[in-house]
Amino acid sequence: MRYLLLLSSLLLTACSVTNQVPMAAYQQGLAKLPPITVFLKQPDDDFRKACEDFDRGSVLDHCDLNHVSLEKFYSVLKSADVFEDVLYANKEVGYQLVLSTARYHDEDAEELGSAVTAGLTLMIAPMIMTQHIKVDAGIYWYGYELGNFDYDLPIELRLSVLNTQQDIEGDIAKSISSHLLHDIQQGDYFSAGYLAHVLDSNNYEVELQTPEVANNYLRDGIAYYHHPYQGAQVRYIHKSNDMDYIDVFVYPVRSPYWQQDIVGLLEKEAANIRKNIVLTHQQLEFSDTDFSPDQLRHLPLANSNVEVLYFENEYIDLVQNTNASKTYVVLLNDKFVKVRHTAIKGYDDKKEVDAFVTRLINEVSVPEESVFMANMRKQWRDNSRL
Repeated sequence: MRYLLLLSSLLLTACSVTNQVPMAAYQQGLAKLPPITVFLKQPDDDFRKACEDFDRGSVLDHCDLNHVSLEKFYSVLKSADVFEDVLYANKEVGYQLVLSTARYHDEDAEELGSAVTAGLTLMIAPMIMTQHIKVDAGIYWYGYELGNFDYDLPIELRLSVLNTQQDIEGDIAKSISSHLLHDIQQGDYFSAGYLAHVLDSNNYEVELQTPEVANNYLRDGIAYYHHPYQGAQVRYIHKSNDMDYIDVFVYPVRSPYWQQDIVGLLEKEAANIRKNIVLTHQQLEFSDTDFSPDQLRHLPLANSNVEVLYFENEYIDLVQNTNASKTYVVLLNDKFVKVRHTAIKGYDDKKEVDAFVTRLINEVSVPEESVFMANMRKQWRDNSRL
């Protein structure tokens, strides 16, 4: 009878035993954060030395560096559905989550006792191992550090013949991921404004001012990009026709000599815009994209005129509508202001769009050159041949 009671007790204990890892709460269903990629990094000197000193301290003390599975961590982070995408060790992605780990294991008397019990019961009773996973993690944007996180996560691994399907590495990855996601959501690391603060680039959310109404067009929304080269996009929609809209893009000139040869810069940018339009239309399977030649025009400012490069294009969309588009490119401060009007052909009024652009150029307040772009242009000048 005693044997049966003992066996029943062991079976109940074993069946209820799973690895114990600390989990932090994070939210799902929010607006997705930008794409991110994950890497393991070489441990910093202090992080590495602490692990090595612990490992040398006793024959019962062990410490392994970067022993956590990056593949498991990547899979867990991707399945969390917090980011637009999670990529594995992709250097082309701007946002990067890098981490070093150290796995500390002290074989104390309690653990040795559980090993003896597990052996006597043929692993029906679990062998219990207590470890600590120390994590040094950071969020980076193309090498610029946005945030750093340190964790010391206690884990209790329970091994028996009745729970051989447990995924130890997966459980550890879930614990680390949950804490990182919790802290990331508590911060502002992925906003355009935070990135601008860290980089000392233009904060378009604060520095860019655009009119709410310009002639017959109402401002509908503003998007701020997570790259200082891309700036911001403002959409205006016609008061009486929501299929008639204008997109305004404000972004820095990617040239070290933005104050020279204004017409040349406008022509080069117009050529880039054309290539982007063609590529976009190919991806969307639009057809018959046709462009007019460039026109150099002048729009009146309060005390002067501003040079504008203008071209038109037409294309047929997937529902066989012929669309007419007008593009204006202006240089203000060190920024291009690109205005692109789109409407069904025959429902557009060129004079009305010209009036919108004139008012916009007179009322928009464009940021001055940022420290970030000034430094980038200096690097481009320093690296260019005389």
